[in-house]
Amino acid sequence: MIPKNISGFLFDLDGVFTIENSVIPGAVDVIHKLNAESIPFRFVTNTTMCSRVSLFQKLKDLNFGVKETNIISANYAGVLKLREMGSPSCYLALLPDAQKDYAEFEQNEKPEVVIIGDLGKEWTFERMNNIFRMVMNGSEILALHKGKYYQVENGLQLDTGAIITGIEYASGKQAITVGKPVEEFFNL
Repeated sequence: MIPKNISGFLFDLDGVFTIENSVIPGAVDVIHKLNAESIPFRFVTNTTMCSRVSLFQKLKDLNFGVKETNIISANYAGVLKLREMGSPSCYLALLPDAQKDYAEFEQNEKPEVVIIGDLGKEWTFERMNNIFRMVMNGSEILALHKGKYYQVENGLQLDTGAIITGIEYASGKQAITVGKPVEEFFNL
């Protein structure tokens, strides 16, 4: 039974409702119960490897009763922050599917802002050094989050926080961070 004084829920996604493409037992039932009782909820996730639409489709395919508006991802927070900044030119350190969320922004190799999310196995020294050079030439860093690690099916995996922190250290510039647990994430 859900107490009557609860007006809604914010849930993390990875490691709470899913681990990669596997559903944690009972997770779908929780969402179905909330929907049945018309209790609002949002998934707030630092997932940056796919677009919001793809994340919605994944949850739909896993039988979660969700709408796209139930998902507030770090990618989406990045889009909102760029709009707030006046839609500056960008370089996207994101996987191709995640880049779909940023279609409205001009992208080039001399950007005003470098957006950094999770590239998984696509991180290379050349890519990190290219980002470092952009920052040294005046680009701001927009970190979609600065997570240290996250849960995958075979254990823990290093996250982008280590890379972003390294670029901050080397460049002497501080990233603007929009993902959890930054308060701004919940205010965008």
